[in-house]
Amino acid sequence: MNMEDILLDEDNGIEESEITIKDIARICGVGVSTVSRAINNHPDINPVTKKAIMDTNEKYGYIDTNGNYVIETIYSNIGDFNNGLAIVEVEDKWGYIDTKGTLIISPQYDICRDFENNNLAVVKIDNKYGIINRNGEYLVTPQFDNIGSIQNENLILVELENKFG
Repeated sequence: MNMEDILLDEDNGIEESEITIKDIARICGVGVSTVSRAINNHPDINPVTKKAIMDTNEKYGYIDTNGNYVIETIYSNIGDFNNGLAIVEVEDKWGYIDTKGTLIISPQYDICRDFENNNLAVVKIDNKYGIINRNGEYLVTPQFDNIGSIQNENLILVELENKFG
């Protein structure tokens, strides 16, 4: 893995990395040459194997600073860790994992933002925004067209039908 493929998250020492051919082979249980043939669209490869390889090739996870996997490359998209949680995407839905890769809040949101210092996060589901706590419980049910940054637990800017308050 070369250094250009690694993004260091300085807050927790875990690195987000692009997956290598060897990683894909290990995850899919096939040889490196099979992965290479799938990526290069070789005609002599089982379509099911090719799909599994190509799907794995577009997944993200985290490694530690020694290059060991901390969180397997299983996510379509993944955010940086903020207050101990990272946003992850699975099948076009977003949720949260902790630094060990444990799913804390299952992917169910169309959009979710990082948890702020007050342990609250803005989420969007069914085209409406709400606010959840770290347990995934709604403090504000999804009802607004938009919600601003949560900088004060008592006052949060919201938008509803082009009106702000």
